Amino acid sequence: MPTAKPGYLIDELARVSGATPRAIRYWVRRGVLASPHARGPNTRYAPACVARIAALRVLQAQGASLREVRKRFDNATPAEIEAIVHPAAPAPTHPPAAAPPPHAERWQRFAIAPGLELHLRDGAGDAVAALANEIATRWGSRLG
Repeated sequence: MPTAKPGYLIDELARVSGATPRAIRYWVRRGVLASPHARGPNTRYAPACVARIAALRVLQAQGASLREVRKRFDNATPAEIEAIVHPAAPAPTHPPAAAPPPHAERWQRFAIAPGLELHLRDGAGDAVAALANEIATRWGSRLG
């Protein structure tokens, strides 16, 4: 009985990570993702690539270049990569304030990239709405 090989085919990795196969190949060529050991239609990418792609997107959203991302990834442990995606919350220095009473506000949501959203409160004003649309248009196409 054949057993499944570990890792992801490129289309599987693309689906799981939200990246395109073309972007994955580009990141491998640039040294941001580890090159698979084999080549061809059955090439498998390590499961750790999913977390690295998520961390790559976080760092790029913060303005990091691919060179900076690659340097940050060099010798990084899986826990350090995961911490980029899910940073630990700082310990509170004082007790949390009481939550304000709920009120009915409406918000618009702009999906910029997997795991990254921009929220705009209805009635925020034309200038703020234009800025939100500009950010979503400009960065959504770069990151997605």
